[in-house]
Amino acid sequence: MGGRPASRPFSAGTQQGARPYFAFPSSSAVAAAGDQRPLEGIWRRAVTARHDNRVRLLGRGVAFDVRSEGLLAIRDELAEAFRGLLTPQDQARPHLHITVQNKVEPAVARALADQLKAEFRPRALQISGLAAWHYRDGGTWELAKKTS
Repeated sequence: MGGRPASRPFSAGTQQGARPYFAFPSSSAVAAAGDQRPLEGIWRRAVTARHDNRVRLLGRGVAFDVRSEGLLAIRDELAEAFRGLLTPQDQARPHLHITVQNKVEPAVARALADQLKAEFRPRALQISGLAAWHYRDGGTWELAKKTS
């Protein structure tokens, strides 16, 4: 068990650079969704991504935008498998990004964003793995599956 950065039933994003995570609904919701075997193929896919040529100021942090149709396709398959269980926010396609700074004063974030905008050059990424988490009652998270 460990805390994840989100506190909602389904979330897609990145952690540790280019390692996407997906948070599944609670175990009772997953059981109600039925057979999850069609999702097994997701874990064996190689996915590539590319840093977009954009540094995003998050207010109190900075991120690099990422483009990856393969990763969005995986997210869409997961969302389809959990249709009816997702919050309105989680039904929308995410804006993929890698957070490089978080929870700092806005002036510090702006300074880093300005520096990165001047120096950053996009490059290809290889997604190194996927992780899925169960969101449990009480706000705790439990690892469901991890590949790398």
